[in-house]
Amino acid sequence: MYNIYYFWFFYIHFFDSSTIAIMCASLALNSWLLYNFFMFSGWLHKKTENVPSSIGVWEKNFILLHRKNVRNQKRKKELTRLIRRFKSGSESLPDGVLVFKQRGVIVWCNSLAEELLGIRFPADLGQNIKQIIRTPDFINYLNSNNFDKPVEMPSPVLRTHILELRTMQYNEGEFLMIIRDTTQIKQLEDMKRTFFADASHELRTPMTVLKGYLEVSKNPNEIGDMWQRAHKVMSEQLIRMESLVEQLLTLSKLESDNDIDLNDDINLVTMLNQIEIEAMSLAKTKKQNLDFNVDKDIRVKGNEEQFRSVVTNLIFNAIKHNPNGIDVRVNLKKFNEGIMFEVVDTGRGIEQNHIERLTERFYRVDKARSRATGGSGLGLAIVKYSLNHYDTSLKIESKINEGSKFYFIIDAKFVLSQ
Repeated sequence: MYNIYYFWFFYIHFFDSSTIAIMCASLALNSWLLYNFFMFSGWLHKKTENVPSSIGVWEKNFILLHRKNVRNQKRKKELTRLIRRFKSGSESLPDGVLVFKQRGVIVWCNSLAEELLGIRFPADLGQNIKQIIRTPDFINYLNSNNFDKPVEMPSPVLRTHILELRTMQYNEGEFLMIIRDTTQIKQLEDMKRTFFADASHELRTPMTVLKGYLEVSKNPNEIGDMWQRAHKVMSEQLIRMESLVEQLLTLSKLESDNDIDLNDDINLVTMLNQIEIEAMSLAKTKKQNLDFNVDKDIRVKGNEEQFRSVVTNLIFNAIKHNPNGIDVRVNLKKFNEGIMFEVVDTGRGIEQNHIERLTERFYRVDKARSRATGGSGLGLAIVKYSLNHYDTSLKIESKINEGSKFYFIIDAKFVLSQ
């Protein structure tokens, strides 16, 4: 207490009144500035939208900073929305997308690129892609810095998949890589090549026979008694070619037409009775036992011509492509989920590696035997695409030297009466 009195006594005696006034004013100004500074600091830390109340320059600065902050917040939200839309759009792409720097450092990728290339994002962010994907073709592609043409390579994680990689300049020092899974395209191209090769081969044989007889027929005197045999063979080959063309047209229609009329009221019992008569004569020539077990009064909604083609193919295949003396049983059964049609034989059976490919066009287990029996290799392909219209598929079970079973199930929504 005494110290304070001494301080003021000393202060008053050694400074005049004007100096004291200046110092008091300075002290007040500094106090005001300090007060505003602490208020400004607290406002920044709290990040509240309420602007502190002040006067003069401080009030103007508070208002200016608040406006800038509002603008920055809007820009931040817009940028966040833009980034979110970009990520959402990139995830919707049918291709993988990878962004990397010139030396191969990963910047960003979408989930499909992760799946196809085995990248873990963001764990692999900043990693060199060459250390993750060690496929020689890929490393040579990146090292070449020549991205004018795409490169193909097997997926490092999905070995059965083929990838096509296209790279382009994305930003300064950055590149954008598009990863496309071309496995299905390659398979379709292979199937297309196989189809044309097989179709050409199938047509070449009867055309060669016809061409040979036509060349001989240029000189009628050389034909003589051979004409009757030549006429018979040419007729058979023409019938074979006509059947092949008809099957190809049918298959093409089934593959391309998704609006096939399925409104026919098909009496399956009547249909199978007619087919049984036709099949019985063929079975007798091979001394096979053919047995039909059909539940009564089964009618389905569908395309009658198409359905007849399906059951006929399955029944006659079992008879034609099996040895003499075997049993063939045709069953049509009702149950809660719909109906089941099956053809069971006690023939030679089919090896498991062939079963998955039986419905491919022109595929044969034994080509020589199939041609001898008049098979074109299109029957089961027609069955497959026909059943697609009924939302079902052909099932095949077989054991060597024990026999085979071909069957399918028609859903209750197609059944008119049970």
